Amino acid sequence: MNTYTFHILTPWWLVPATLAVALGITLWAYGRPVEALSSRHRLLLGTLRFLALLSLALALWQPVIGTMTSYRQTPQVAVLLDNSASMRLRDASGPRELQYRKALQQLADFLRSPHVRLLRFDAAVKPLERWHWDSLSLDGPATDLGQALRWVATEAQHRNIGAVLLLSDGVVNAGQSPLAEAEVIGRPIVTVLVGDTTAIPDVSVHSLLVNERIPLGSSTLVYATVGVEGFGEQELRVEFWEDSRRIGEQSLYMRAQQAPITVTFRYQPTTEGVHRLRVRVRPIPGEASTRNNEATALVEVTRLRHHILLFAGSPSPDLAFLRRELQRHPRLQLSTFVHKDATSFYEGTPSLTLLRQAEAFLFIDFPLRSTPDALIASIAEQLARGRPCVLLFGPQTDRTKLRLLEPWLPVSVSTGGALREFAATVSPTHDGLLHPLLQLPTSDAPPPTWHTLPPIFAFANAASPKSTSEILAVATSGALREPFLVAQQQPNRSLVLLGYGLHRWKLMGYAAELARKHPSPTDYLATFVTNLTQWLLTEEGERRIRIRPLKRFYAAGEPVHFWASIADAAGNPVESALVRLSLKSGNESRELILSPAEPGIYRGYLPSPPPGEYTFVGEAIVQGEQVGRDYGTVSVGDVTLEERSLRAEADLLRALAHRTGGIFLPADSAAAAPRWIERLPGSTPVISTARHEFRLWHSPWLLIASLLLFSTEWILRRRWGQL
Repeated sequence: MNTYTFHILTPWWLVPATLAVALGITLWAYGRPVEALSSRHRLLLGTLRFLALLSLALALWQPVIGTMTSYRQTPQVAVLLDNSASMRLRDASGPRELQYRKALQQLADFLRSPHVRLLRFDAAVKPLERWHWDSLSLDGPATDLGQALRWVATEAQHRNIGAVLLLSDGVVNAGQSPLAEAEVIGRPIVTVLVGDTTAIPDVSVHSLLVNERIPLGSSTLVYATVGVEGFGEQELRVEFWEDSRRIGEQSLYMRAQQAPITVTFRYQPTTEGVHRLRVRVRPIPGEASTRNNEATALVEVTRLRHHILLFAGSPSPDLAFLRRELQRHPRLQLSTFVHKDATSFYEGTPSLTLLRQAEAFLFIDFPLRSTPDALIASIAEQLARGRPCVLLFGPQTDRTKLRLLEPWLPVSVSTGGALREFAATVSPTHDGLLHPLLQLPTSDAPPPTWHTLPPIFAFANAASPKSTSEILAVATSGALREPFLVAQQQPNRSLVLLGYGLHRWKLMGYAAELARKHPSPTDYLATFVTNLTQWLLTEEGERRIRIRPLKRFYAAGEPVHFWASIADAAGNPVESALVRLSLKSGNESRELILSPAEPGIYRGYLPSPPPGEYTFVGEAIVQGEQVGRDYGTVSVGDVTLEERSLRAEADLLRALAHRTGGIFLPADSAAAAPRWIERLPGSTPVISTARHEFRLWHSPWLLIASLLLFSTEWILRRRWGQL
């Protein structure tokens, strides 16, 4: 039934006032006799004038036409159909699919009702337009009932959903808790259990828990939960594997109807890299399935500490202060070699093995003229392998010997001319202020500046930056400006400071501020050393591009999700990158393009890759140039989540029905579900009312009508000789 209303928003007295004005204008124009116009013509023109003025007056009144429509709305029923692969399993009563078909046949007429909203769910959800058995494939890799209930909550916002009918085996292995989602819906849920809850003979490993990242040389505990159903007392042999090597075994005695037991293994990795850990229970006769007898996890074994090798030409304040700052970092292992005399060191001669183990080199006023050429050649060999290095040029640094290392430095060493030493302040360049090496900690205090530091000692005519390098800071003294901090990325990361006296930043800067009781002094030397170690020991690909799977191990059939974070050299997110992954497992190769999700973050997934161990290499391309690469591994098992549990779970379906005011039914009573739904409080039809308002003064038709009326009047007056 429709009801119409009309009202105006302006004061009531404006209506007669505007009508009087319109009528007055009309009478003034056509009320008295006019030569050459008959009474009929004057009446027609007056009517047109009055109607044109009236249409303008309507806009001034701000009229509103309201409509109210009432209609009878029959509640709809949301039917959720489990499409996961567990609906094909065989339990104590036989094939679960057969039981599912019989239940759906009992509900066939109800499912075709126009008041039913159909949804199939597994790891994802898909609404169905109409019911047909072919709509269900029963091959979903996981069961996420919580997501299906969220779909119902969304539908209920704009549809009259009176109840929910759920057909499932109750085995939920993905997503959030369905009980919490059901409380949000606020609708009764009628649940139909498909499958048998009777235990069948089976041994399974339910879960495997271990830290994803383990430092090399340490040990950790691995926890595996083992369950047995349908057997009497049994002795189980539980094996622990690393890759293809068995590294542990335990005997486990299980009693009939015993709860799952957690088995613990201690794991101490011996090599770096990604390793596949596997806990496996040896099959026993009479098992319904052996595919769930093992669980797998991937762990990454990393070095506990990074090894830096420091060479110094002699003891010096810079050596003492820098060594102290480096030793503060718990993840750094520092080996120092300081010249004692012409060819020997206080700590002894560095071995070739130690040189090969070093991840980075730090040179302070080194090499000297007396440094053995063999040692410099060994260091050059490691730099040629891509090891990063830092050089603090000092007064004893021999430029001739230094030229042996020049191919891996960002500067070309000048061997001609005398060195000129001068006291200078350090001033970062524009690029240097954005570089990670010179980033200062932020605070609410005014930002500190590098040029306020005590002066250091720099050199002129020591070296010149290469074309591939980047000048991060200059040493200034009056009109004299010389490169001071020079860095490069290729062929290896290296940094040269063309001067010495950095200890003055600590001794005359930070310490002096503390003595003056400054509330928050900035420790420039400590900050610079921290930035330096991070810049040296972080791989370029890891710094600018990081690509990882959401988890390292996926069950068969699960979509494999990846994410990537892309940043520029200053750490700012990159939003316009092309992020491409290449995955390979044996002869299987795939390519994946990640899509932008938020600034600097990219996401993508492979729908259902075949089981196997996949290695992936990812690259980020910006404006046609590669800005970084990353690599890793991900494992896809040959056992699906749906095969972990072989019997139906009634407890969850009972709890859903009880908490929402619904009812729990077995599959052979599915035909009774529609009758129970009709008795629920929310299943009676409701009268809904829809209100709409149409604001006439917003309509262009009033203006169009006024223009047409005025135009008609003008044309007629011209035709009858009044213009």
